[in-house]
This record gives sequence, C-alpha cells and structure tokens, in this order.
Amino acid sequence: MWSTGAWRRAAQCPRTRVDMRVLVLLTAVVAAAAAAAAGAPPAHHDRRSLRSKLARVPALQSPAGPVGPAPASSRVGIEGGKVAAVGQFPWMANIVMDDTWVCGGALISDKHILTAAQCASGYARFLVTLGDVHTYQGSESFAYAYTYKSCWHEDYEEETHLNDIGIIELLYSVTFSENLRFVNLPSQSQASELFVGAAGTVSGFGMSETGFPSTDLLYAEQPILDNGLCARYLGKYVKSTIICGDGEGGVGTCSGDAGDPLVITNSDDGNPMLVGISSFQSDVDCSLGYPSAYTRVPAYLDWIQKSTSEDWACYPGPTPAPTPASSSPTPTPAP
Repeated sequence: MWSTGAWRRAAQCPRTRVDMRVLVLLTAVVAAAAAAAAGAPPAHHDRRSLRSKLARVPALQSPAGPVGPAPASSRVGIEGGKVAAVGQFPWMANIVMDDTWVCGGALISDKHILTAAQCASGYARFLVTLGDVHTYQGSESFAYAYTYKSCWHEDYEEETHLNDIGIIELLYSVTFSENLRFVNLPSQSQASELFVGAAGTVSGFGMSETGFPSTDLLYAEQPILDNGLCARYLGKYVKSTIICGDGEGGVGTCSGDAGDPLVITNSDDGNPMLVGISSFQSDVDCSLGYPSAYTRVPAYLDWIQKSTSEDWACYPGPTPAPTPASSSPTPTPAP
C-alpha cells in the first residue's frame, strides 16, 4: 500500500557516484562565486546533496542578505554538534536512499520512520540503520534493514518545502531495547502549541567534508525560536507548519541533515517528544548562527495517524513490491 516508484539499476557503483557528486559540487561552488561577483543571487541546492530534481528555493531576503536551502559547499553535518553516546537518541534512524543519498529520521513505532518528504519521494529503496552512533561500526543494539515502502504528504511542494514530511515503513517490526525505541509524538491537545523557548535538541549524522556520511552521530541544542523572528532570516517560507531552532552560537543543521529529528522534553510527562523534522536552513555558512527550519510535527498529527494505519495508503497510492530479477539466466539462441 506504499509507493516509491520502480526499482532502478545503478549505472555506477556508489563510491563513484559520490565522487561525481563532489566534482559537481566544486563546479557549483565556482559558478556561485562567479554569479556573486556579477551581482546575481547564488544558486541554491537542497541539503541532501546535489541531486538535480531537488527543490531549488529562490533567494530569501533577510538582514544578512539572500538565504535559502544551504548549498552543499557549506561546512557539513550537525554544526557545533557533540558526539552522541550509545542509547542517547534511541529513536534515531540513518537512511541511505538508493545506496547513495543520505537523510535522517525518527522511529515513531515498531516499523515506521518519520522523515522529510524530500527523503521519501523519488527513491526505489532505503537502507535504514537504527541503534547506531558510529556508522559502519555497529553497537549492541545495532539493526538495519532494506525497505521499498515510503510515502509523503500529498501536498508536498519541492520549491517551497511546504508539507515536507514523509514516512518510511519497515518490512518487519523491530525489537525494542534500552538503546532502540521509538520517540513519542505530541498529543492532540498539544497540536496548537508553539513551544517557543523550549530546549530543543537535534541529532543526525549528516555529511562529512569528503562527501561521505559522517561516521559519528552528532547532536546540538537548539532552543525553539519564534516564527516571526525566524522569518526575518528565512523569509516567507517560514509558515505556520514550520518550527525553527535557534542557531545562536553557530549550531544547527547542515548538509545531509534533512529528516533529522528535533525533540524537546514534554512538560506533561518529562519524556522526549518529537516536534520537528529537519527541512531547510540558510544558504550562508552553517556556522554563522542562522536558524534551522523544521517541519512542525504537531501540525501533522492527523496525517501521521492516517498514514501509519493499516487501512490507509498515503500519497502517491498503492504500488506493488518490486519484482526480483529472475535467478535463471536467459538462454542464448543457437547460432
């Protein structure tokens, strides 16, 4: 009942494709510098990498000049982040799409990952890693699985990042442990709360300076910022469905952090609560302290409930599982 489109065969190995992305990155940096010198606004690239189909948000005006989704030339990963300990963020999911592109997400049930629509749409398969804080090294609760099931909000807009929310469904339920469990969602009574001033914490792997995923799970503290103040930096794209994290002190999201979870402590029960999914940030250097923009999770509680129920197929509708390639070779005609 979920969709990702058809399976695609990689034309190159993952390592080569990543290296090509770095070359494209260098080309983009040179082009942006030339455009700036000519007085034109720089091109804006989505934080997942330089994938051409990704949203390109127009320059946004702020007190510091044009801003938008950060180019991959910025310093990458959770800016100003600290290395997380095992079990500190047991809901954290590291998502590799089509063996190349990287996003984050949050485990919200025994088989559902909440992430950004830009991470869920347009891909054929997903490698989801849970319970890990050091990529490729594993931990006591390290678990990973491939899945093809994803969906995203039916009104998602790539150009503006409006409704930038999606879900990846695992093929099998995970077994919870001390270091691997889901994070709570806000209650319906909290759907309209703004949480301004609350102490937020974002976690994620992001991308390293080499263009490969970071080897360590990082986290940073970001107090929830008033949307009016956030809009002074990120412009008209800060809607009521956006929640902003304060970047003061040079902390926040950067390249490869799309889908990363922003949590606060629920004042009702003292437990961690998911309030944001990383969507975009300023196109200036990530260390300069601009706000980070997240999809506001409380605004989508009804959508999440419907999209994770057994009898609901969220956008773009039901698609059967990919058909595996035949294990029998095709006979060669006799000469």
